[in-house]
Amino acid sequence: MDSSAVASRPIYALVVVCIALFAIPLTITGSGVLLLPIAQDFASSYLQTQWVICSFMVSYAAFMAMTGVMADALGRKLSFVVGLVLFAIASAAAAGAGSLTQLIAARALTGVGAAAVTTAGSAILALAYTGPARVRAFTVFGTALGLGLAVGPLVAGSLVSLLHSWRPFFAAITAVLGVVALLGLGLPESRSQERQAVDWSGGALFTSLLILLVSAFSMVPAAGWSDPTVLCLFVGAGLLVPVFVKVENRAAHPIVNLQLLCNRQFLAVCLTPVFLGFGYISLLFYLPQYLTVVAGMSAMEIGIALMCSTLPSLLFPLFFSLMRQQLPLRTLMVVTFAFMVLGPLSLAWVIASPTLLNLAVPLFITGASFGVSLSYLDGAAVSVVPAQRSGMAAGMFNTFRLGGEALTIPLLGMVIMALLGRQADDRNAGLSVLVQGDLERAARLLSQPQEVLTEHLAFAMQEALIVIAAVSLVGLMIILKLSNQTLTKGVEYAH
Repeated sequence: MDSSAVASRPIYALVVVCIALFAIPLTITGSGVLLLPIAQDFASSYLQTQWVICSFMVSYAAFMAMTGVMADALGRKLSFVVGLVLFAIASAAAAGAGSLTQLIAARALTGVGAAAVTTAGSAILALAYTGPARVRAFTVFGTALGLGLAVGPLVAGSLVSLLHSWRPFFAAITAVLGVVALLGLGLPESRSQERQAVDWSGGALFTSLLILLVSAFSMVPAAGWSDPTVLCLFVGAGLLVPVFVKVENRAAHPIVNLQLLCNRQFLAVCLTPVFLGFGYISLLFYLPQYLTVVAGMSAMEIGIALMCSTLPSLLFPLFFSLMRQQLPLRTLMVVTFAFMVLGPLSLAWVIASPTLLNLAVPLFITGASFGVSLSYLDGAAVSVVPAQRSGMAAGMFNTFRLGGEALTIPLLGMVIMALLGRQADDRNAGLSVLVQGDLERAARLLSQPQEVLTEHLAFAMQEALIVIAAVSLVGLMIILKLSNQTLTKGVEYAH
């Protein structure tokens, strides 16, 4: 069936797709609030618990390109509904997980479903709308993503505070996605007339590479750089890189087209979300534990605080779409990185004595970097390459974005633990327990008063925020260097 079938019910398609896409960022930012109660429930370490997030991000990134090809070949509606069902089943398994290993496996399966929903949903909207109507549709699409990011911490925090468990959050996601899957059956089917091979080898190698690197970065804070297991992981990742490059260069439809990276403008666009992953996304997963230990905030209070940082993701795409102007890509990138520098610096100023009031503005500034990026990055990824390569560019950009976030989450944890380790002796047990939020147990393991450990953690977080600002400044210099050539005059907003 061609695109006319999808285009016959555009409003219905928009509503169904946006509800589904709302749930994906909701589970990402909401899970950050859940890490502490999950760690306490399973008596797991901070390093083990962060795989609840990382497993989702790795599978989401690895399957993004492959599910896109499968949606074109097998049918966008079929891929969309199957993705929703898989997402719902995996969320139900997460809600009923009897061990941390089961929870991590369920979250990895959730990432596969999310990838199918994202790629098929985007394709359905692209077929349902054309011209200016398509821009407006993707503005609503971007707003749904922003809304999910914005309310995720509040929803998760409220459920934990009211029901005293992290499990109802995943159960609620299951119920919502089950209803959306039924609604998805009402969408007409469409598929591409041209069949494109799936790069299974490249996908397997990319997934393995991400897992090895994320595992290595996760283990460094506790085990150290010289640990044999850490060294083996890094060596394994290093050996996979040339194999991956060789496979991708030979693939007819690679998930990572290395030739596109020769385009300096496209490379600049792809690197921007990697820096955003380190400077903003990662903070969403470490601030909840910190605010619990240092400020004694409840899950609901933490959700309210984090909502200040996610609100720009809701407001900025709408703001820029209403401007209806074509702004230089270089200017938008500079604004993004300016927020990435100023936000963490302002947050470092108040982080030692955090309250809901003094956190609001610094968190909003920090989140503004991501909010601005939502208004242009996806459009820029396909605007700076030839039109016939736009689909490949979009898939590769999303692979960079999600893969970068999967790597930078444990990388920031490594930075925090390293800075904390400068002030206390036990890197393996005590510091891990401290960062995960169990202050009493950490005090026993480290044989130090709780007040001293709280001061250590506050100082380490303050230094980590300064490191984030410095890395973001370096990122700005790199992006400006890469974008030195003439850039696209403007981009379409809120793809």
